[in-house]
Amino acid sequence: MAWNRATSLPAISSHACDRSHPSIGYRWSVTQDRHPERSEGSFDADAPVRHFQKIPRCARDDSSHPTFSNKTIPVAAGSHAWGRIPRREPHRQTTDVPAARRMTLSDQTTADGVLDSRTVRRYAVLGSIAFVPLWSSGILFGALALEHGPPFAVTGVRFVIATLLLAGLALWRRAPWPRGRALGHAVAVGFLLQGAHYAGCYAAIAEGLPAGVVGLIVGLIPVVTALGAAPILGEKLTVWRLIAAGLGLSAALLVVGAQLSAGTGSFAVLVMALIGLFGGAGAALWQKRFGVGGADLPSATVQVATGAVVMGACWWLLERDGPPIAWNIDFLWPFAWTVIANSVGATLLLLWLLDRGAAGRVTGLFFLVPPFTALVAVPMLGQPLTINLIAAIVLAAGAVRLLALEAR
Repeated sequence: MAWNRATSLPAISSHACDRSHPSIGYRWSVTQDRHPERSEGSFDADAPVRHFQKIPRCARDDSSHPTFSNKTIPVAAGSHAWGRIPRREPHRQTTDVPAARRMTLSDQTTADGVLDSRTVRRYAVLGSIAFVPLWSSGILFGALALEHGPPFAVTGVRFVIATLLLAGLALWRRAPWPRGRALGHAVAVGFLLQGAHYAGCYAAIAEGLPAGVVGLIVGLIPVVTALGAAPILGEKLTVWRLIAAGLGLSAALLVVGAQLSAGTGSFAVLVMALIGLFGGAGAALWQKRFGVGGADLPSATVQVATGAVVMGACWWLLERDGPPIAWNIDFLWPFAWTVIANSVGATLLLLWLLDRGAAGRVTGLFFLVPPFTALVAVPMLGQPLTINLIAAIVLAAGAVRLLALEAR
């Protein structure tokens, strides 16, 4: 159907209809104009408003009539050009369709690159499958990289490169950067999550605590967050949260006791892992307390940049007189993975899933990270899979699962 851009009205077929024909009649035809208050996310964003005009109706109102021609002329509102109004395109909806039943752009697969809802859901499922190994690889490949350099120096260089890559993407997309309070909240979350969390985890791994145990300890972040939400956010401390806290504490005691009895851990190393645990939980509580999400590329860039500053300060205070990074192939390939796949790829995938409305799915995926990390660390890092570790994985998984059910 042809639309006249000047009048926002449809063009009609012109023909030499004989007004003196004995069977001539008149009918009111509905022409339509753009509605100014239509939502841009629906197909009727340019759905017309009704205008009425009186036009003649011939005895044979079809394109096979010999008096019809293929010429089209625009019809302005209120004009009396003779002709018939062609049928509206089938996808254009009238103004009486309820808003809840209007088709949105996500329900269409078109030649202009718009994906339908099935394709988006398929990509979301594939992204969810890839998210767990990508996010877990931060500890696994980080442990390999830490064999060739001090933890704060390695992590600081990693965050600097990741900041440059994320900032370049944010500038390319011309996304608005946080300012004022939003910038302060992004810095605070970055200090807790990218700074304290990763500093504690990698320092514990560098001091000999197995990566699977570290992943299991920091996997209790949802449990600590649920317990801290009662005094900090004023949320009710339910029975389910107490049971989940008991299961999580039992899991932590199992792995901690096993490490202490085997002589592979010390109190200082466990404190480092706990700093990583409380750093991640503190970031989650900060986001809930002040209502900031950081689920956008510029805020994520600010958070990673803050982590780079924290790591640089820790290196200056603790490691500047220590051994440098050994830039060899054994270091470069796990280090490149932590930068590209974990810091950049996992972050972009997380933002993409949140942007597609998969926040509930992402929350459930985080519950799979600790057991996945502990199990993959066995063949990848050569760490033993003991009975205590298996029992701790089951208890920790039960704790976070209870929290997920309680949140529903």
